[in-house]
Amino acid sequence: PNSMVRIQRAGGPVGEVRGTVNPSNQVFSYPSVPSGTYWLMGVARPAPGAPLEFSATPLTVAGQDLTDLVVSTTRGAPVRGHVTVATGSLPPGRTLEVRAVPTEFELPSLPGEPPVTTPATVAADGAFSFDHLFGPTLFRVTGLPPGWALERVSVDEAVV
Repeated sequence: PNSMVRIQRAGGPVGEVRGTVNPSNQVFSYPSVPSGTYWLMGVARPAPGAPLEFSATPLTVAGQDLTDLVVSTTRGAPVRGHVTVATGSLPPGRTLEVRAVPTEFELPSLPGEPPVTTPATVAADGAFSFDHLFGPTLFRVTGLPPGWALERVSVDEAVV
């Protein structure tokens, strides 16, 4: 119950490739995977209350069985950033959010838990943070009123 493995065709929808994971020994099996390029992904919570860990590895299938694959997870990176709007101050009475959108794949979630990419609320000073992000990510700001423009989003002091 504390881990999940998924194979997703590169650029394909979630759930297109089906398989099983045995919760007692964490052995996974995906029979009948067509030839192509995939992402082998995993998510795990090593202990109750521990931060999530992730894995994503490109995988090429060419008509042969792939055996003895091991998924090793690592903690995602904490991200602290700041949103600046063209007027210099955030719009009053509005809730701005930063969404972290994975660009290469959609990370699996653990059963019964919310998606791993919940939006971050932007504080009054423009600060936002994510506890753990993993993989290539696009940042989007939502909640700006009509006519407002985003000037800059910085992450760890680097403009992105």
